[in-house]
Amino acid sequence: MDGSQGHLDGQSLTAARSVELDPVDYRLFIGDEYNHRVVVYQLDELNRIDEYSARWILGQPDPETSLIGPPNARNMTVPLAVVYDKVSKRLFVGDGYHNRVLVYDASSDKLHNGVAASWVIGQKTSKVQSELQAKPV
Repeated sequence: MDGSQGHLDGQSLTAARSVELDPVDYRLFIGDEYNHRVVVYQLDELNRIDEYSARWILGQPDPETSLIGPPNARNMTVPLAVVYDKVSKRLFVGDGYHNRVLVYDASSDKLHNGVAASWVIGQKTSKVQSELQAKPV
């Protein structure tokens, strides 16, 4: 099921509810609630937008996709909150629909489109847990 609202790409947002700045690696994380993803923009050294298209998309496989599906470590539905810890380089995303928090290793070399969360907090499903157990953390 496609839950996107109109044209969808790396430059579009629908209901951007939560914004978090990474002042160390110069990135901006935006929870794109109705497109069921977090978009990550690369900033310059003065924390200004460097590229107007998102560098990475979390929660969806690519910038043009907005799928709603059963919960796993690679997707989210209605991300309500985004918090970044610059010391541990972890990104915490509140997945409102699935009542859980996804934790990503947001080190620059670990981020890519559709990357799986390193940890899932709040819900324990066999599919999510087996995905995470098979993946080194």
